[in-house]
Amino acid sequence: MARFAIIKALRAIITLWAIMTFTFIVLRLTGDPALELLPDNATADIIALFNKKWGLDQPIWRQYLLYVSNLVQGDFGQSLATGRQAVEVVAERVGATLTLTGTAFLLVLLIGIPGGVIAALNRGRPLDRIMMLFCSMGYSLPNFVLGVTLIFIFAVALRWLPSSGSATPRI
Repeated sequence: MARFAIIKALRAIITLWAIMTFTFIVLRLTGDPALELLPDNATADIIALFNKKWGLDQPIWRQYLLYVSNLVQGDFGQSLATGRQAVEVVAERVGATLTLTGTAFLLVLLIGIPGGVIAALNRGRPLDRIMMLFCSMGYSLPNFVLGVTLIFIFAVALRWLPSSGSATPRI
């Protein structure tokens, strides 16, 4: 049992390291943050100062080692856009994220379980096939297509929900 737990823990650590490394590399390959965050009329001196302040003038291997070292120490850094601690930026969104997650879970319970029971009670019949069709469509549609479709239906056509933000329903 202990061996099993150790293997799972090692796999989790390796997975976290791989995700962290992949994220670091992708963010470095997307372009120069200074060119994205500074105004178009920023001079070369301002860009160089920005890069020096954030350590972007260092070789990528040194940036990576500093990144890993800071993460291991619990320092998740600062937001390049606002200069605030990254943990603060994430923490202020936790409430909205939990609300969204809870609502989605509630919908799964209210729609998914009764739908599964109805399909099971009507196995092989047309109602079961219709339920399977909707389940297959919902599962195979990309999230962004489903999201935009639901926004169109509930925010634009029916006007039950706001189209953006976390305002209350308009019912």
